[in-house]
Amino acid sequence: MATIDTSQFRKSASLAAVEEVEIQRFQREIQRLAEGTLDPDDFKKFRLENGVYGIRGYTDLHMIRVKIRFGNITPEQLEVLAEVAERYTPNKLAHVTTRQDVQVHYVKRQELPAILRLIDTSGLTTREACGNTVRNVTACPYSGISPTEVFDVTAYADVVSKYFLRNPVCQNLPRKFKIAFEGCTEDHARVPIHDLGVVAKVRTQDGRLERGFQIYVGGGLGATPGWSQISFPTAPESPPTTVPVPPPAGWRSTPEHLRWKETNTWAQKQPGYFAVFVRCPLGDITPEGMRQVAGVARKFCGGRIRTVISQNLLLRWVPEASLPALYEELHQVGLTLASAERVADITRCPGADTCQIAITHSRGLASELSKIFNNGFASVPELQDIQIKISGCFNSCGQHHIGTIGFFGASQPTGDGHEAPVYKMLIGGRTSEGQATFGKIVAQIPAKRVPTAMQKLLNLFLKEHQPQENFLAWSDRVGPSYLKQAMSEFAVIPKFAEEPELFEDLGAEGTSFKAEIGKGECAA
Repeated sequence: MATIDTSQFRKSASLAAVEEVEIQRFQREIQRLAEGTLDPDDFKKFRLENGVYGIRGYTDLHMIRVKIRFGNITPEQLEVLAEVAERYTPNKLAHVTTRQDVQVHYVKRQELPAILRLIDTSGLTTREACGNTVRNVTACPYSGISPTEVFDVTAYADVVSKYFLRNPVCQNLPRKFKIAFEGCTEDHARVPIHDLGVVAKVRTQDGRLERGFQIYVGGGLGATPGWSQISFPTAPESPPTTVPVPPPAGWRSTPEHLRWKETNTWAQKQPGYFAVFVRCPLGDITPEGMRQVAGVARKFCGGRIRTVISQNLLLRWVPEASLPALYEELHQVGLTLASAERVADITRCPGADTCQIAITHSRGLASELSKIFNNGFASVPELQDIQIKISGCFNSCGQHHIGTIGFFGASQPTGDGHEAPVYKMLIGGRTSEGQATFGKIVAQIPAKRVPTAMQKLLNLFLKEHQPQENFLAWSDRVGPSYLKQAMSEFAVIPKFAEEPELFEDLGAEGTSFKAEIGKGECAA
């Protein structure tokens, strides 16, 4: 394991001093908690404001959420997160979230100050990543490179995120507050599900073209979804000075390479440059994987990396001539999993593995559903625009309400002293600028039957859809009643004695299921 040289990071002396004061206070508060002179609820509020959650089933292990402002991260910062995951977490994983953040789990309370100091030194922060604050300001990951964007919103998201960071106005809000910026005609940032959605617009005023924004307020997800002056820099992002890298001598394309190129590369509006997705299956990536991505980014695209709300990483400004060599280097380290942003690329929350209020292990369901797409489903053209999103409870951390097909975990008592882990299936969710359409519940299915139900649903669509009709159009046409009937065979829950295996959750096999819901911390 390489130790990070923190001298490479530069920040103002005043900011470094503020961060050090915060970390020293964290050390004191941990000590006071251990001595019994600090109320645990007061400590909880404090640690949440500094990006530290509790972990299900533990009192002294935590999850750290790192803010990746508008998704922008450098290779050096990615290497710092790799060191944190490798040195301080037992599962040796980092998790990319649906808000462009990165989380690490199961860190010891006594090690929190050292971890926060390492993170802060890199230029990243955990401040206000949790709690009743302005959370991470997200932005379209294609900002600055999209052929369909009105203008680049990166600088605006950057300044707004800096403005609210440590701002007294947002230290004790009634609820968490989420902001997203979008510059494209497509809704990549999912603007309608945010408290404040900001969409780039232009108009002609007195013969001049003026930039501005369409503002949307009051969006959000959950169990039942429904300033001082700031100056903005506008300099566009310039291409890196990276020299194109030729492929290795004798290199030949393969079917796997062609599939990767089709699904994981994306032509920028700048001629000759591509963006490249690195899929993080179920949002997870290892320390070695992060280091490899950092090295590849330096070599091929000047270190331009963004996190994406689909829980992937995006390399930007890759010269087209470098794509074969980049593929080969990623392929050698197992980072060329195809189908990015397609049906096989499932979004999920952490679920009952770590979350205090989750009911089911959403990671287990996502893993089982992923197996469906290993037998050819992943490349069926008619299925590519389907988005599968999973949450471990009725809250929408996995954004199940806006999934083409969404699931959220629940429990169902059977009257014989047992309860079954179930998922409610929603169909038809989507967003566009200014509008969110939430999926409708069509079934409640025991967890272990969901993969079979999914296979039937996909095959039914492939059999019945009309020419040029995608899944959303088909599901709108046939309607919820038809879909409920089609899924009804999977919804029946037998008595425990008849099928005891249905009373085990996916991802927690070998133990009888029991819903154990702790006290949530999002609004603590």
